[in-house]
Amino acid sequence: MDKNMEWFVRANLSPYEGKYVAIAKESVVASGEEPGDIYEEAQRKYPDEEVVLWKVPEGKIFVF
Repeated sequence: MDKNMEWFVRANLSPYEGKYVAIAKESVVASGEEPGDIYEEAQRKYPDEEVVLWKVPEGKIFVF
């Protein structure tokens, strides 16, 4: 599994519920409502890193 995906699954992202997050270097590097803007911001900050974009679900979820 990708390191950023592993981090995403374990991280406490409750402050970002319902928002998009851009993850690079195993941390949230940008967040907000507009996925395109978030991705572009993260790419500007970390041009040499893989940036992954996810929407953080609201409420509790279980991953099996």
